[in-house]
Order: sequence, then structure tokens, then C-alpha cells
Amino acid sequence: MQKFVFLEHTADAKFRAFGKTIEECFANSALAMNSVECNTKKVSAKQKLSMEISAPNPEELLHKFLEETLFQMETKEMLFSKFKIKISKEQTSLKAELFGEPIDKKKHELKTLIKAVTWNNFYLKKEKGAWIAQAVCDT
Repeated sequence: MQKFVFLEHTADAKFRAFGKTIEECFANSALAMNSVECNTKKVSAKQKLSMEISAPNPEELLHKFLEETLFQMETKEMLFSKFKIKISKEQTSLKAELFGEPIDKKKHELKTLIKAVTWNNFYLKKEKGAWIAQAVCDT
């Protein structure tokens, strides 16, 4: 199963991420978002950042997780390439560990900065036993 694909969009970055589990789908969504900004294959998982998030439902939980990941990327000036996520049975809270390193313009092949994760065409759903998420990032 592929982790994510980029979709055509007129101005922003749009992706669809996949996972056999909801946790894998969240991790692949975050990886796709990081891939908008850089070549994640060149980002070493040297440093760990932990976060806990809660939301009323799984879709809002994913949106908050991506927004918080983006906030950490901006404020800590880091890029991430690996994600360990544990989602509660109710799918309304998560604990995540993000692994990455500080931005190095020479090493990471920076592409474009993401300003925000929008609600435009955003969804999270389970289909045929797998999870699918779609997001549009304002660049």
C-alpha cells in the first residue's frame, strides 16, 4: 500500500494519505505534509518531539494533529520524517512522537512553505478496511 499521493490543485498542495490503521493514516498524512516542504528522505530522525491532542471526532483530531505538526515545524524550525502515533479507542485523542531534525537548507532540498492546513476538501474515512485522508495545504 502506498503511503500518499499528491493530487492536482490550482494553487495549493493537495494530498491523499493511506493507512491500514488510523495511526498509519495519520503518520502518512504528516509525512505527506512534510514532503510538500522538503525531500523527507534526507531528513534524519535525530530528535524527538512529543505531543498530545484531543478533539471531538477523528476527522477534527487529524486536522488538529496536522496543524500542530505544522506549528512545531515553524516554531522549532524543524522537519520530520518519522511519526509514532497512538490514538485512543474512542478516536478522540492521540499521543504522538515526531522524529526529525533542524532545517538545513543545503541538505533538505526545501520546496515550498505551508501556511495552513485548510478544511477545503478535507476528509478522513474508512473504506474497504483501510483509512484514507485528504488535505489541502495553503502554500
